[in-house]
Amino acid sequence: EYEATNIPGTVELYALQPATGNLLADGDMESAKTDIWTQYATPKVIEKSTAEKKGGDRSLHIITDAPFSPTGSTGEGIEKNIAVVNPNDQIRVRGWVKVVKGAFVAAVSDNGAGWSKQTSNITSNTWTEFTLDWQWPAASPSGNLLMWFSTPDSTFPASEFYIDDVSVTIERNLAIDISASAQGSKLTISPRQY
Repeated sequence: EYEATNIPGTVELYALQPATGNLLADGDMESAKTDIWTQYATPKVIEKSTAEKKGGDRSLHIITDAPFSPTGSTGEGIEKNIAVVNPNDQIRVRGWVKVVKGAFVAAVSDNGAGWSKQTSNITSNTWTEFTLDWQWPAASPSGNLLMWFSTPDSTFPASEFYIDDVSVTIERNLAIDISASAQGSKLTISPRQY
């Protein structure tokens, strides 16, 4: 037989929550300009397009070709310096891609010397959502988060894809404001509703 006991204390709940808004300027791809993007290797086309779009009026259209230049490049497309992030920050990249031919990857890095994490190769010719979660290394100092939209490697030298509605956020393990209620022997804990 068990007896109920009252033990006073504090309960704190934590969950990954967005700590920032979208860090990617023009993530919705609605600007007609492409000047916020830096060319990676030698893609044939980097343009905004109204022909294909997931949301809004435009998407970012990229066509790659072979051979890659400079020699030894593992892919081509675009790159972007996103923001300064801190050790242990959880980075989430989300967006949509439609691949006309070849393949697409989104990738991130903490040092620019290579991709630290990338999505799987995406080859779908319908709008497909991609998500890339990565934690900034605890041993790395704060630094610039770099992101690429690219062909994955030389096995897909000639690729064409459209990218739209991309967000880059930092999520942190933040306390959740909770409410608690007891009814008989049942304790209910839930996020506070405002």
